[in-house]
Amino acid sequence: RTAVRSTAPAAPSRTARLRVLSVPWSYVEVNGTPLGPSGQAQAFILKPGRHTLSLHRGNRVWSKTIELAPGGETIVEAQLEKGVIHVTQR
Repeated sequence: RTAVRSTAPAAPSRTARLRVLSVPWSYVEVNGTPLGPSGQAQAFILKPGRHTLSLHRGNRVWSKTIELAPGGETIVEAQLEKGVIHVTQR
């Protein structure tokens, strides 16, 4: 599994944070694992490395390969009707 779900704090270098801001909202999957809707207040916590992000809205799916840096935060801003997905790293 890709997602890390734990209430205990993990070492920053062993996890990465992912925020997905999508207009309109979408349902987020990483490597085929459902994570939930976009726009969550808290970031998704994942393992660092290369992943396939999929955004689902109705019967449409947009996919992009993303790289999550250890201890970092990746922000995905998607304008789905325009087919634009922009990724930034912090």
